[in-house]
Amino acid sequence: PDTEEHRGIRTRLSLFFSTLAFSLGLVTVFVVLGLTATSLGALLTEHRTELTLVGGLVIFLFGLKFLGVLRVSWLEREKRIDDSKLQGRFRLVNALVMGLVFGLGWTPCVGPILGSVLTYTASSTGDAATGALYLGVYSLGVATPLLVLSLFADRLVPRLGRLNRLIPIFERVTGVALLLL
Repeated sequence: PDTEEHRGIRTRLSLFFSTLAFSLGLVTVFVVLGLTATSLGALLTEHRTELTLVGGLVIFLFGLKFLGVLRVSWLEREKRIDDSKLQGRFRLVNALVMGLVFGLGWTPCVGPILGSVLTYTASSTGDAATGALYLGVYSLGVATPLLVLSLFADRLVPRLGRLNRLIPIFERVTGVALLLL
């Protein structure tokens, strides 16, 4: 029987699998970035000391950006895609493609942290598998909250608005952590 409880479970699972497909797209973009950073790092091995110093400066500047000391307007911009036409039979494929597009489009938005991870990866390893692992772990850190939220969306989404007031605190803590790094 198609009870309200069964429809709720189907809706929750559908949202979870769509979020999983989206997350796989996102993870793919970040892992490819990790492979790219590693390849770049391998090419620049003979300049590793200079790269590490420049990378440290970039990470320090990103820390200042998070603390609000430095403004980088192109990291603050946002572009949106109308995904209303992407619903239907190919829901999971559409979610995967949206994850890929979002990962590529969102890269500047997470610039300071992603840039720090990529800089560290490029300067610390020449091994492609290690670079992919670093960015894979980073992307799991991005995807896991999305997956948890999808499972409990009916209860969590109404409460997320309350966290907005904490964002400046998270940014300051992140800025200090990047400065220390």
